[in-house]
Amino acid sequence: MIIGKKYILDQYEQSIVELSANQRHNNKVNTGWDGFKTVNKKSDVNLDVVGFGGEFIFCRENNLYPDFKIHNTSKVLKTDDYDATWMGHSVDIKVNRKNHPLMIPEYAKTDCKIFALFTCKYPAYIFEGFTINDIVFQEKNIRMTRVNAFVINKKDLLSLDELQFLLKY
Repeated sequence: MIIGKKYILDQYEQSIVELSANQRHNNKVNTGWDGFKTVNKKSDVNLDVVGFGGEFIFCRENNLYPDFKIHNTSKVLKTDDYDATWMGHSVDIKVNRKNHPLMIPEYAKTDCKIFALFTCKYPAYIFEGFTINDIVFQEKNIRMTRVNAFVINKKDLLSLDELQFLLKY
């Protein structure tokens, strides 16, 4: 993954992403579940599309198989740990639809090792960089967004080379 590189889902990939995201969203609506149990028919399916699209691209570019499971998970209940296993480490893919830094709500703190950030104007995604658990989950990174969140500015994200160096030590 190259920082600043644009990755685009072709029409067939868009169909796969949208079908999977819609099924995940329908499951959440039908069960009233999104981790806070607040999903309803008015909830935005586009969040699911954009999020799964980022996971799909990450997996596509790293020759991994995306997680197509349709089930309820929750960061709050610690049943949603990560999106992929890559280089022997857990990875959580984060996607922004605006030019925001990496933000992980305090309630979503996890043991996941690697975080990868994309910015999306669907179906195009720009890779912003990586960070690791030890860097992001520090008290100094807590900011008030809509909720208290761990925040890493894009300029502080890691390249693939920097990530690989840190993972060796």
